[in-house]
Amino acid sequence: AELHLLHVLEPWPPAASVTSDAYPMYHEYVVEANEQAKKSLAELPTPEAGPRPPKRVTRSGHVEREILKYAEEEGINLVVIGTHGRTGLT
Repeated sequence: AELHLLHVLEPWPPAASVTSDAYPMYHEYVVEANEQAKKSLAELPTPEAGPRPPKRVTRSGHVEREILKYAEEEGINLVVIGTHGRTGLT
């Protein structure tokens, strides 16, 4: 089996309009969040066994939709989701 590591960044509306002086800070924050997600994925330890290294992918969008979309695009038939230890996930 091939291992895919997917991190989905859910977009959030900016606190400032596009014409506001504060908008560049929002844009910078979004870019930084994406870079941090890529860095975190790159640092994840993975099993050495297997014919290929894992695919490490970041996407932006509605989390559930992006996971399902990625799984369909890649022909994935088993998805394991981490919850960061949060409780109450139904």
